[in-house]
Amino acid sequence: MSSHSGPRTKTQSDLLPTEIKAIEIDKLDENDILERDTDFPEWKTMIDCTLLPLRCYDLVQSNIPRPKPEDTCHRVWHYYSTVVGGWLYSQVSDSIRSDLVHARTKEGDDFHADVVMERIEKIVLGNGRVQTILFKLNTFWSINRNQYDSAIDFINDFNAHVKLLHDLDVPIPWIVALGRILQQLEDELPSVQFMRYKIGHMLPEEITGEKFFELCASLRYAAKHEDTRPAGTANFGNANANTNYMKKGWGGKF
Repeated sequence: MSSHSGPRTKTQSDLLPTEIKAIEIDKLDENDILERDTDFPEWKTMIDCTLLPLRCYDLVQSNIPRPKPEDTCHRVWHYYSTVVGGWLYSQVSDSIRSDLVHARTKEGDDFHADVVMERIEKIVLGNGRVQTILFKLNTFWSINRNQYDSAIDFINDFNAHVKLLHDLDVPIPWIVALGRILQQLEDELPSVQFMRYKIGHMLPEEITGEKFFELCASLRYAAKHEDTRPAGTANFGNANANTNYMKKGWGGKF
């Protein structure tokens, strides 16, 4: 009788190279260095974007488990995690770095990237984490199209707010985020009505993060290439034009 283990748990080492190699990580611009009054989620996003091409993004995500000491990848993970952890020290102000040194003395010499990132977040947000989350939630619900010069600017900023909330572990359901952005653009982009029709045949659980950002990319394409209309004139428009647009801009990905 054979036994089958369950699906393998994802760890921080999954995307790392299989062998240890020296890496160079660009420092943030001086103006982007984290200060105590800096918007932490935005700084964290810059960190994530820097590490993503190097396949080191997972190392600073404390919600992703580390590999076990007995795993063959543990030695490689330890190397890259401590390299990224040391790099994080140079992406913060002298004041925050001083507190990091104090935390290391108090809590132990753990230079792994996930621990360093957690300590930085605690230093900057402290007991103000709840206030930060409430502020970001309020911003999400109050953001609207008429605050921006263009639909593309609105779409990009809306996407950024949704991602920040996910980074803060208070994710907005993807279907809710999609409903809000479509509501804000339906009077401007004729293809929104066609998009509503197409997603109306999907199950709620099919509106994943990947699908949300894919549809937002389609909205950006529409904002760039489609003839817009004044507010208050929403209609299905020309069905043939919408069909042709879908084939050209969306690739039929439904």
